[in-house]
Amino acid sequence: MPSSNPEVETIASLLNDFPINESNEFNPEDVIKEISSRYDDLYNYFLNENQIPLSPKDFVNIIKFIHFKLCQGFFNNAGEFRKASDPKNGIIYFGGMERHTTLPKFTGTPPDKIEYEVQNACSLLKASPKYPVKNSLRFYQEFVFTHPLVGSGQSSVDSR
Repeated sequence: MPSSNPEVETIASLLNDFPINESNEFNPEDVIKEISSRYDDLYNYFLNENQIPLSPKDFVNIIKFIHFKLCQGFFNNAGEFRKASDPKNGIIYFGGMERHTTLPKFTGTPPDKIEYEVQNACSLLKASPKYPVKNSLRFYQEFVFTHPLVGSGQSSVDSR
């Protein structure tokens, strides 16, 4: 019987798609608890150490570092952006379905362009020091549309 919890379903799917080994026997609920604990540790580290990236490339490395720290030991893609060797050639679709169609609303950036697009998004954070909120919103929008990491709210199935 499938879980009614979307987080559990997502973790179960990721454990299946990106296993550490063939006998991946992790319980999705336990993985969620551990990732939450790791998240709290990382949040406290960055908050207390005031770690601010100096360049877009530094920020990309921090994003990968955080993903690695959260997912290491559970998924074989920990600390990596989507790749062409991933299921469905690393192409993902997200944002639900368009009204009156069976097509996903958005397609993530192709894997070979992710690093460039994420660095471009990160550069928006320093676009104009006078407008930090505007810069943050522009960064977030670009980062989400790039969708560099495999995670919840997406599908690797092209229904077109």
